[in-house]
Amino acid sequence: DPDIGNDATPEVGVPPWSFASGTGYLDDIALFMQQNDCRPDYPSTTNVVDVYTVGFTTTGAVNALLQKTATNGNGLYFNGNQAEELTEALVDSVQDIISKSQGFSAATVPAARTSDGGKLYTTLFQPTSARPFWPGLLRSYQITAAGEILDKNGACALTDLANPPECTGGTFQSEDISPPYWNASKKMPDANNRNLKVSTDGGGSQDIEDWDHGISAADLGGALGAVSDYPPSPNVNSTSDLDEALVAFIAGCEWGTGMAAGGGDDFQGCVDRTRVENGVTVPDRLGDIFHSNPVVVGPPTSFIPELSYAQFAADPTHAGRDRVIIAGANDGFLHGFHAGTYDSATKKYDAGTGVELFGFMPWGARTKVMDLAKDDSTLHPLTVDGSPAVADVWIDSNADPTDAKSASEWKTVLVTGLREGGEHYLALDVTDPSDPDYPEYLWEFPLESDVAWRGYIAQTWSRPVITRVRLENGVGEMLETWVAIVGFGYDPKSDPNDTAQYDINSTKGRGIMMIDIKTGRPVAVRKFGTAAGDIPDMYYAMPSTPGVLDYDQDGFADVVYIGDLGGNIWKWVIRARGTANPSPGVLYQPNWPFRKFFDDDPTAPVTGHARSFYYPPSATVVNGILHIGMGTGERADLNCTSADGCVLLNRFYMLKDRDVYDTGSPSTIDGRAAPAGELSDITAFEDNCPVVEPRGFFFSVPDGEKFVTNSEVFNAFFFISTFKPDLSNLCEPSGISTLYGFLAKCGQGYFGPPSPTSPIAGIDRSMDLGKGMPTDARLSIAPGEGGNRLIISKQDGELINIDSGSSESEHGTLYWRELD
Repeated sequence: DPDIGNDATPEVGVPPWSFASGTGYLDDIALFMQQNDCRPDYPSTTNVVDVYTVGFTTTGAVNALLQKTATNGNGLYFNGNQAEELTEALVDSVQDIISKSQGFSAATVPAARTSDGGKLYTTLFQPTSARPFWPGLLRSYQITAAGEILDKNGACALTDLANPPECTGGTFQSEDISPPYWNASKKMPDANNRNLKVSTDGGGSQDIEDWDHGISAADLGGALGAVSDYPPSPNVNSTSDLDEALVAFIAGCEWGTGMAAGGGDDFQGCVDRTRVENGVTVPDRLGDIFHSNPVVVGPPTSFIPELSYAQFAADPTHAGRDRVIIAGANDGFLHGFHAGTYDSATKKYDAGTGVELFGFMPWGARTKVMDLAKDDSTLHPLTVDGSPAVADVWIDSNADPTDAKSASEWKTVLVTGLREGGEHYLALDVTDPSDPDYPEYLWEFPLESDVAWRGYIAQTWSRPVITRVRLENGVGEMLETWVAIVGFGYDPKSDPNDTAQYDINSTKGRGIMMIDIKTGRPVAVRKFGTAAGDIPDMYYAMPSTPGVLDYDQDGFADVVYIGDLGGNIWKWVIRARGTANPSPGVLYQPNWPFRKFFDDDPTAPVTGHARSFYYPPSATVVNGILHIGMGTGERADLNCTSADGCVLLNRFYMLKDRDVYDTGSPSTIDGRAAPAGELSDITAFEDNCPVVEPRGFFFSVPDGEKFVTNSEVFNAFFFISTFKPDLSNLCEPSGISTLYGFLAKCGQGYFGPPSPTSPIAGIDRSMDLGKGMPTDARLSIAPGEGGNRLIISKQDGELINIDSGSSESEHGTLYWRELD
């Protein structure tokens, strides 16, 4: 007889297991309901049943059966002998069910696919009500030239296919049915074999140390709390034990193990942290990858037509370097994972191993990770939650502008913020994964001890844009300088929609700056204030990524656009030469004009709710005119509607900049509808191409709906997604997603039947994506004609994969991407 549940209890028969003599069936039924669709009459989804068990005044074999049942059923097991314990168990069960409905997934896709396709990476996590540490997943699949998603066996990795028989959209099948090439969470090294570094306060600098028992309680924030704040352990008896236990726990040891070095191990006696997933014990050392969009670092491929760069890119050390995917996680670390080894014979990369190569903990995370270990399920610290940017940059080794560039001066550099995890940026040199010191630390800004700048920099939501500008030294020589351009970030005191905390005098988050990639110090700053060069009416935070354009395509940035939370868009013309090594008094760079480009409503009061820009502008050129597109939405409060005081209707604005370099007499665009303002309201025109005002147009979305993603531009069409909350059902992803696609020149829709007035447009501006929060649309361009795909991953794991059109264009410009 089979042992269906692997519990050493053979059973007789098959479902429905109704034999009177049957024993031990409960765990087997739970397993069956996890492995089979219990409602096949609902074809749009696979419906499995999670089973939770409570043992009330039970003991021995019964408890073992209940535990096995919960494990097989992807639920939780509770045991108690008192009414209060029973109540607590039931509440915990409901909380866990709600947590499972709030999982989040995202996808990273190749921007360009070869005839062999490319790799697609997905992240997934689910909150848990049981502990502060939330496990995360990072998985690798294949995306073909046709846009199909395949597992490592070459079979379709998706179920509930959106376009049968194509495998382009749907939900990912379980790993036992459709295995990925790897799942990084299951490939994590044990604590004694991880390459972990941490930034500590060096008093005016940051010191980089190994994450080991050299890290002290002071490094971790000083006051670590009481022993009773943490899980019980016979090895943790006093507060003096907490730092040792914490360091080991964060490295991947069970609480109270690995608390001393010895025998060649950093964490002697470590019991590696594991968890049970679908009845299988797996590593439990990778935290949730939430807002951090992973970035893949392969060989140097930037379009930089310079001999020294070509030599750098052709160097075998770089041309064949291992491919690494890098992402931040809320376990305290920025992680790098092996994603491919180059085969010089085939000139291709393999799939890689998914093994963690490094983990780097910035100073902003170091003082928060203690909460991950505490015995308090209401805690979940966000630590390294920002999206990294990577670029090849030239760093002058001798500050002599007259000598020739050399290949050795080119580096591949990563810069990232921490989003809600912290209030600073960091940079790493990720040029050579084979170097024993990989990755090499460059800088963090502001430093931990930099009190003055910490008064301005808020939560670093802004994804850095890495580019180069021209500076001039004291003798008139031009210095090519590579910089990261970032907003000052998010702070509730600078958010007009947070009426309880908004402070008109706050300096947090109100500004934009350039950070020198070489030194980690600012070379240009525009910020709120009353000193020389300050902006006295910059009343709102700038969490957005800047839009940075090389308009004349000479390799140097020309103009920057960035929105704020008060409905304004600011413009910074940086085409001229700035001042090298500026003193604090001229950090505003007087040669670079800065002004308010757009005002949503010039008549609105400074305080009070406003349309907010959280995401960067996208740009394209139509008929020789630069078009800038941005959507509004209260990203920090997704559930807000007009009933809560938020703006009634969010908008997408398309603005025309007819004087990119501000050579004339520029004025601020009035964002109201004409004739009171200067824009056309084209909300009602989606099936045709209306004539619009010279300065642009907007369309509105319904109450509560918010633009919550970056926009993508392809073939003169903009694509961007919205989210509208629905709190009526806590057992499902709450809210509806919508994808908008429309022509830049007039807002005519992309979707639906073909338009009789355009060879490439449709008659509908929007497409329903269904339930759950969307991620950024990712454009993946196929070789040859057709097959270009727009890929969106949703909160519930569903992958939306649509045809984004062929390369036929009405306008000439096919694809434009801001410098990043």
